[in-house]
Amino acid sequence: MKRIIALVLSILMLLPLMFSCAMEEGKTNNNTAISGDAGKTLPVIVENLGNGDTPREFNIMTYQSDYASTILVTDTQESVLESAVFRRNVSIEQRLNVKIIIDESKDWYEIPNEVMIMSQSGEVAYDLYYNVTHLMLPLVNQGAYINAEKLDVIDYSQEWWDADIQKCLRISGDTYSLTGAANIQLYDSYTIMAYNNDMAKELQMPNFAELALSGNWTWDIMYQNTVKAYNDNDMIEGESYGDTFGFTTNQELMLSALICSGESIISYDNNNYPSFDGFSDRTVNIYDQICAWFYGRNETVVADFDVKYLGVDHNAFHDIFVDGNALFYREPVGSLEKLRNSDFEFTVLPVPKWNAEDEYITEVCRHAYTFYVPSTTTDLRSIGIFLDNLNYQSYKDVTPAYVEQIVTLQRVRNEASYSVLNEIVLVSEKKLPLIACYDWGKLNTRLLTAAGNGESLASVGASVKRGFKLWVEESLGEK
Repeated sequence: MKRIIALVLSILMLLPLMFSCAMEEGKTNNNTAISGDAGKTLPVIVENLGNGDTPREFNIMTYQSDYASTILVTDTQESVLESAVFRRNVSIEQRLNVKIIIDESKDWYEIPNEVMIMSQSGEVAYDLYYNVTHLMLPLVNQGAYINAEKLDVIDYSQEWWDADIQKCLRISGDTYSLTGAANIQLYDSYTIMAYNNDMAKELQMPNFAELALSGNWTWDIMYQNTVKAYNDNDMIEGESYGDTFGFTTNQELMLSALICSGESIISYDNNNYPSFDGFSDRTVNIYDQICAWFYGRNETVVADFDVKYLGVDHNAFHDIFVDGNALFYREPVGSLEKLRNSDFEFTVLPVPKWNAEDEYITEVCRHAYTFYVPSTTTDLRSIGIFLDNLNYQSYKDVTPAYVEQIVTLQRVRNEASYSVLNEIVLVSEKKLPLIACYDWGKLNTRLLTAAGNGESLASVGASVKRGFKLWVEESLGEK
């Protein structure tokens, strides 16, 4: 026993020296973890980014989203997700000798103004910006950010980086928006469907999750069941708040339907420079059919077009589903939090595709957050190493916890939702179109409102086509 105690004491006496050597090894750009993961070889660069024993502070400017989780730092471990983020941060901070500091702005609309003030003054106040894509991305042409390719310590082809979104948001071949597994707010911005299991069973409808997993979840099947689910409960002519509806959604339905049906809407050259020559016959056909199936019909509530007839607030389309009065619901994943205390069982679905033989596409709404590196930064290597480690560790620990939190919202693990998220939503091609961020010629706005206003797609295309090239050049410049 004395020998064992002596051996343990000897090891404890050596620990400071072992830690010091590990820190020195970290400075040689190897991938051996310096603390917390001792002995592990990691697929990311590990270095002591601090100054000796003093941690290097990483300052991130952000704003708390009103529908999705922007959690990057937490002091509590009350939920599965919070625990995973807490453990990730401890691991990263020990491994790299860093401290993550969050500075929350008063409003997400104020962050772009602050970014430009700091960019023009040369101030280096933050290492990263983390905010709404459609507000942040347009600052690219004003020199606000570093081209992500300059972070040459990062291999963006690794699975903890979201190559789809970064490809969508490339500007003339350059990448400025960064996103990977650390970006929970992006996951919360994936557009999905949900359906009321109890209602579907009562009406003897198919198991829609099984239908989706088999590859047969299409817009025409959704329409057929939307009609079956409608019931004019109060016998008041037309739509009324007391009815049971087949489908409730917001006004972005049409754009979502086109994107998830595989329509790119605008064209891109090899450098992702956009152009618009009008809509294809397939796009027009899908638009016309979605109009006929879901707009101006009693079975469907599309905000803001229908709720005004119901005499209720424009956000009431949420309440209609939450109260158990609709079969289908289309919103970003983050909105599922509203269903935590629902009295019925619901299951997640992907947004339908057009034909069964098509691949599913996951649309990302324009309010999704992405990371940006300020153009004023002088420490690209440290920022690159930090971001790569943050996203890698998130991929290992936080993403599974995030999915688990979604599928246990109803207190009992929903296995069907788990399968749909992991086998379809999270792995399908992601699309966040540039028109949702720049709205050239009000094309995005027109697509959100045209169907509800009875406008033909040909009319929309004709009015936008004439000046599209000029609008793009004015917003992006000739790069």
